[in-house]
Amino acid sequence: MARWITQDIASRLMNALGPLAVKIENIGPGGDVDTENLLIDIQHSPGYEDKRFWVCGFDVKNDPADPADCEVEFVQLTDGDDSRGGLNSNSPNMALAYVKIREELQGLGFDVVDSMDEYF
Repeated sequence: MARWITQDIASRLMNALGPLAVKIENIGPGGDVDTENLLIDIQHSPGYEDKRFWVCGFDVKNDPADPADCEVEFVQLTDGDDSRGGLNSNSPNMALAYVKIREELQGLGFDVVDSMDEYF
């Protein structure tokens, strides 16, 4: 388990992504089992559809008491295109951003998964 602190994670991801990140938006908790959700808009790759990532922590055993600051088992990382989760875009900027986001989250001690659907 690792500690999810929304503001800290958003800042770290912005730094890790550098110019690839257009903005990171906290859209609040998505449900009973997850943390505050971050939407990450990625710099447009010419000739490709614009995309964004959706990142949130979750725990299958305990609901987070404070979705902005809590311990979680997993972090979901998806471009949100469909229920497959993970990276579905073929945009070069999205592929590079996916690797950078995943590396940063793993470096913080999170177990990164494509989708929380398989856990519930």
